[in-house]
Amino acid sequence: MVLCLGGVKIISIIDTKSKEYRDVMEEFESSRDLEAQHLKKSKIKYFLFGFVVLAIVVIVFFGNSFQTKYVCSDGRQVDDPDICSGSNPQVLPLIKTESTTCYSFKEARSHIGETGCIKGEVVQVFTSAAGNTFLNYCSNYKTCPFSAVIFSSDSGEIPNPQKYSGKNVEITGLIRAYQGNAEIIIKSSDQVKIK
Repeated sequence: MVLCLGGVKIISIIDTKSKEYRDVMEEFESSRDLEAQHLKKSKIKYFLFGFVVLAIVVIVFFGNSFQTKYVCSDGRQVDDPDICSGSNPQVLPLIKTESTTCYSFKEARSHIGETGCIKGEVVQVFTSAAGNTFLNYCSNYKTCPFSAVIFSSDSGEIPNPQKYSGKNVEITGLIRAYQGNAEIIIKSSDQVKIK
């Protein structure tokens, strides 16, 4: 009988230990599953974080390429065409191109919106009563397809503009529309070259 009781006690101990072992194993497996799920979620979070960082880098470095720019009639480049105001606002989508070719003043209209070079003989240099100086490539500036202007506020940057009269001159800058023709606003002397 003692042996029988001892056997029952041993079986009871083994059964208890077996149950504890099963509980520990179940807990371990469940924690392992939780760790696997956590790792999977972490990978997804890092992937999304990397994607967001990459998107921000692309937007910061290339953002201007994706954004439509406009050129107001006064030569300002703006993001919103409603910003342009004045008596003759001509809003054009800005084409971001830089050309090494210098076009004849007769071709200038077809390059409006570009930053480029226009060349030809300056027939007349005229300074208005307001102090704005015009480099005209035709004797009748109203029908000429291109002219260049130096506003009075920039006249100190371009000394003696009369020296361009009768010379073949290349002017580089934003080619903008003005009263149906093309125009470049000259703000510094490095925009103008005598050829």
